[in-house]
Amino acid sequence: MNGLSEDEILWPDAELESLNIDYDSVDILITDSLERKITISAKGFIGYKVLGFWDENIIDTGIFSKNHEFQKECLENLKYRMGDKLRESGCVDRTLSDLTTLEIKLIDGCSILIVAGKFVIASEK
Repeated sequence: MNGLSEDEILWPDAELESLNIDYDSVDILITDSLERKITISAKGFIGYKVLGFWDENIIDTGIFSKNHEFQKECLENLKYRMGDKLRESGCVDRTLSDLTTLEIKLIDGCSILIVAGKFVIASEK
């Protein structure tokens, strides 16, 4: 697999193939317009949300950002439940010091939001 940067992903018209969630990672597999199989792994995530999914899997946009409103919502929820001083989680990538949000919008308006400490992007082609 080859590493890609955020800017090398061709989001428009890519197909969302799968979305898998486990304790340490949210993994998204897409196929872009160049037929590359791209895996985006959100390591050490602190929140994810899928709004309005129906039957569409074609991507309109994908944007990485540092100060998304959903990131603030995740942090507020953690502080409400666990207090201002969060203890270690057991996942080295789950850090509050450098969070990034990925927002993927499908062509029907569905939004997929993920906030994580690190995103790893790899392509099979």
